[in-house]
Amino acid sequence: MDAPTTTRAELRLRRWELGAAAVLALLCLVLAWDWNWLKGPIERRVEAVTGRSFEIQGGIEGRLGARLQLRLHEVRLGNTAWGQREHMGLARVAEVELGPADLLRRRVHHVGIDRLRLSLERNADGEANWDFPFAGRGGWDVGDLTLVDGRMELDEPRLETQLRLSLRSGEPREGLARTPLRIEGEGRFRGEPIEVSGGVESPLELRDRELPYRLALRIASRETEGRLRGTLHNWFDLSAFDLRLALEGPDLAALYPLLRLSLPATRPYRLEGRLVREGDRWRYLGIEGEVGESDLQGD
Repeated sequence: MDAPTTTRAELRLRRWELGAAAVLALLCLVLAWDWNWLKGPIERRVEAVTGRSFEIQGGIEGRLGARLQLRLHEVRLGNTAWGQREHMGLARVAEVELGPADLLRRRVHHVGIDRLRLSLERNADGEANWDFPFAGRGGWDVGDLTLVDGRMELDEPRLETQLRLSLRSGEPREGLARTPLRIEGEGRFRGEPIEVSGGVESPLELRDRELPYRLALRIASRETEGRLRGTLHNWFDLSAFDLRLALEGPDLAALYPLLRLSLPATRPYRLEGRLVREGDRWRYLGIEGEVGESDLQGD
């Protein structure tokens, strides 16, 4: 006796039942979904890449669209064991935006941070807390970074330098791949009081230390004022740079504490030239301007 055959109607019914079960399961998953389930995986991944503790103390909000948007609340990034503060970075909100193709390319389209509090420091042995043990391995490329109400402190004891800066994103500019950063603040450089304001390229450009980093800053110390424009070859250790420097002040000799340049006492001056550093060698080249009532040119 032949085995019963399945009719087309029965096949269609089974397919409908399977489809309905899949839709029902997906609906249940959507209704029960909690974005906070991503907390653990995100925290573990960041800790593996940075070698530091990482915690999302608040909740996670998510939104699906052309790109996935995640908002992480109350984010904490741990400091080094020798650091003065418990955390290197704090943020009220970190927003991450990425698309399906970004996941395959290990790329984040955009990161936005609100109320960033960043503590950068170097210890007496020259170690920096921004040097991560696994830097460059397993990291993701970030397309752009924007900041709202940021604050940064920088402590460099060997340079007798402490800076307290406010940070915010500037307007996108032609020729820049990423959103630039506006900074303003004060502190001490080589033990002298200093005020700083101006703009720099996106901090994301610092990931590639082989590329120059562009900046335009106004710096004032006591009665001396300088304007810097140009590139640094390494922002953090300042071992090499080529900058256009305009200086104005009451006496060239007053520059020694800041630039470690031995200059004679003079009348008020106004100068402009190239400030170049190569290792321990500093040079002020192509100088043009006035000292007292005299014109000055040269190196």
